[in-house]
Amino acid sequence: MIVNGHSDIIVDIVDKIKSGEKDIFYKYHYENFIKSKVKTVILVFWIEPYYEDISARLEEILVCLKKELGTSKVINHCKSYKDLLNDGDKINVIFSFEGLEHLGDKLELIESYKKDLGIFYSSLTWNEKNLLSSGPGHSGGLTELGIKAVEELEKNNIVVDTSHTNEETFWDIIKYSKKPIIASHSNARNLCDVKRNLTDDQIRAIADKNGLIGINAYADFTSKDKSKRNIDGLIDHIDYIRELTSIDNLTFGFDFCDFLPKAYVGDSEESTTVDGLTSEEDVVKLIERMRERSYTEDEIEKISYKNYYRFFEKYFND
Repeated sequence: MIVNGHSDIIVDIVDKIKSGEKDIFYKYHYENFIKSKVKTVILVFWIEPYYEDISARLEEILVCLKKELGTSKVINHCKSYKDLLNDGDKINVIFSFEGLEHLGDKLELIESYKKDLGIFYSSLTWNEKNLLSSGPGHSGGLTELGIKAVEELEKNNIVVDTSHTNEETFWDIIKYSKKPIIASHSNARNLCDVKRNLTDDQIRAIADKNGLIGINAYADFTSKDKSKRNIDGLIDHIDYIRELTSIDNLTFGFDFCDFLPKAYVGDSEESTTVDGLTSEEDVVKLIERMRERSYTEDEIEKISYKNYYRFFEKYFND
C-alpha cells in the first residue's frame, strides 16, 4: 500500500468538468493508482497565480469538485482517520490547501473548511507574500495574522505544511506551532540547491517536532545535473534525509503534474518529474529500485504508508 502525500489532480478535474466531461478521476487517473497500489492520495486546492479573484476561483473549484464526488464510484472522500479504513477498490482521497491567500483575514473560514472538506494539512502560502506569511524569494516571516492562522489550523486539527514557505516563515512556524508539522513535497537542499528544498537544519527541525517530509519527484528539485534527474537521483534524497534523521520521518509527496496543461508547467517536451516516474503507475519502479539499493521491507513500508498512517491516526481527526 502506498500514500501519495501531494497531488494537483484537482486542477485536472476542474478543467475537464468545465469542458463538459464527468467522472474524471476514474477515466484518467484511477487505473494508474491501481497498478502501483497507491491506495491513498492527498489532493491539494491550489489557486493558479494568474487568477485575480482567488475567492471566486476557489468557489469554482469547490463546485466542480462537488460534481466529481457526486458521480465518482471510485473515490472514498476521507475526513478523518476512520474513513481511511477502506478495504475495497476505492481510492482514499484527502483534501488539503496549498496556500491560504484566498482567506484574506477571514480565519474563521478555517473551521468550516475542516468541517466540510476534512482538510488534513495546509500551507500558508504558495510562493507568494500574503497577509499571513512569505514564500521563497520574498522577505519576512509569519505576520501577526499568520501566527493566529497557525493557532487556528492546529486548533482545528489541521497540520501546518512548510513546503512553500521561505526560511523566515519556516522558523517562525517551528517557534509558534505546538504540534508536529509537515513538509509535504520537499527534498534536501544539500543535494539540489533550490529554495523549495530543505536545509539540513530544517530537516532536523522537522524531525525534532516528530514531523514528516514528503519526497518530491519534481525534476528541478531533484538535481541540477540533468543526468541525475532519475529514480536513483530521487532515492539519493531519501538516503540523505534518512541519514540526517530517520526513515520514520520520510513519506512520499510526488507532485506529479505531467497531466497539467503546458501553460501551467512550461512548454518543454521533457517530463516535469524525474525520468521513469511520471504518474502513480510508475511508483512500483521506485519501490523495486529501493529494494535493489538495500532498503528493507520494513523501511519501504514505513515510507510508503506506515509513517503517514501513524500520523493520520494521531492528527487526522474530526
